[in-house]
Amino acid sequence: MLRLNGSGRLLGAAVALCVVLAFAGRGLGDVVVGNFENGSLDGWQAPPGQGGNPTLAAVPGSTTTPPSNTLGDGVLQVNIGSGAFWGANSVNLVGTPQLRDEFIHATAVSFDLTMLANQLNGGAAGGFTGFAQSNEMAINANMANTFSQHAFSTAAGDSDSLGHSAQWGGTDGTRTLTYQLSNFTLADPTSGTMESYQQFVAAHPEVTDVRFWFVTQFGAGNAAPTGNFYFDNVRLTGVVPEPASLGLLGLTGCVLLSRRRGRNA
Repeated sequence: MLRLNGSGRLLGAAVALCVVLAFAGRGLGDVVVGNFENGSLDGWQAPPGQGGNPTLAAVPGSTTTPPSNTLGDGVLQVNIGSGAFWGANSVNLVGTPQLRDEFIHATAVSFDLTMLANQLNGGAAGGFTGFAQSNEMAINANMANTFSQHAFSTAAGDSDSLGHSAQWGGTDGTRTLTYQLSNFTLADPTSGTMESYQQFVAAHPEVTDVRFWFVTQFGAGNAAPTGNFYFDNVRLTGVVPEPASLGLLGLTGCVLLSRRRGRNA
């Protein structure tokens, strides 16, 4: 068995730390962009110029059965007319330099969505016989021709924790929906180049407003004139802010430790 002296053990620990540092910049992290606590909409708003008169309110998730809150106590209630489509716009994803960087370096957006029969059929007995879904998303900026819409697709890496493809599917309760951001693309309005939305935002510092558009659509069967959807714990996932700089720091540390070990050998 190989035995290391004190210096060898120290070097081994240092190298292990260097490896961690080198890859730390490539680690995954979540950034919450919608928690809706204490009655706050967290900068979310109804989509402009859309039908169905969607109205947003931050309410306690404990008021629904089963509870709709998955992070803290509050949730975003979206009340919308039957047959409508777009229900909520997110906080401005480039509203601060830090959030802009986190959006550019994220891999996906995930959110916990609660759909309940008695919130879609007006509380009528016998359950809900229609459909309800949040199976499309869009990203839009305050620049012309930047609306990018994507339909939920497991083949494209999107996921539904209940396996219903972002639809109610006869199951009351909360599901986690995840949309891969790489699926949102557009032709850059200034160059015509096809690119990911994050590449577009990174290349255009003059873009000052970027938002997710969420679908809240239901209807058919015994659907009520209006219904409620509940959102919570909306987050950017896989965020890797400034990966190169942290990785370079770790590798530099390795080189310095290696040189020191060489002088002490």
